[in-house]
Formats: sequence, structure tokens, C-alpha cells
Amino acid sequence: MEWFATIPLGVEDVAAKELEEVTGSQVKVDVGKVFFRAPLIAMYIVNYSARTINRLYLLLAREKFNSLEDIYSIAKGIDYTNIITPDKWLPVLYLLVTRGVLETCTGFSLSHFICVGGSLGATLAGTTKPALRGVT
Repeated sequence: MEWFATIPLGVEDVAAKELEEVTGSQVKVDVGKVFFRAPLIAMYIVNYSARTINRLYLLLAREKFNSLEDIYSIAKGIDYTNIITPDKWLPVLYLLVTRGVLETCTGFSLSHFICVGGSLGATLAGTTKPALRGVT
């Protein structure tokens, strides 16, 4: 599985060394992030042991896109079966930016949702109001 951890700016190298020690994996450092490959057990180990990271994410895709069709193709090509079963649902939160003002659903923790923002979010949602939709 591919993972990335968000890191406070300036300590990426320290976090990279820590993640290498904790996971036994090679890492790739980026600005504010560290990428690595490790089995699922790494999630538990990193969350319990790592002291320099902010958050840990499972990386599903990292692709360039030019249109909504590209995003759809990328998302459709991901095998979600090892992440979520058909009897579960995955909430999607649309963030819309209109006239420079960010509108969002309230009462939900953004860390638990897939977020789509900007004019792309407005296009995907097909509305000017924020929406929360479950997908299977």
C-alpha cells in the first residue's frame, strides 16, 4: 500500500528518518509530505510511534488531470475493494467557492471526508449549495 504523511514544514528530513526507522520502508520526501510504501500494519505502527507527523493518509491515486472526465477515469480505475466493502458507504463532501467565499457543510469533520474544492467542486456537485452524499 502507498501512504503519505503530512509533516510540519522544515522537519521533513527528520520525519523521513523517523518513518524509515518505524516502517522499515524507503521514503520519498516532498514539501510538507513524506511518501512511502508499507503494508496495512504500518498505519497502526506509524500512528502509535511517529512523533513528527501531522496526519497519515492512504494514497489511492496521484495523477495529473485536465478535465472532469480525467478525474472520473482515475477514480473509476481505483480498486476500492480492499478499503471499503459494498455494504458500507463513503461520504463525499463538496466544498464550493463562489465569489471568493468558501461555503461548506457544517457539523462534520473534514478529515473524514473526500473533499473536492473550487470551481471543480461546483461543477461536480452541479449546484451552488454544498452537499453531502454517500457513495457505494
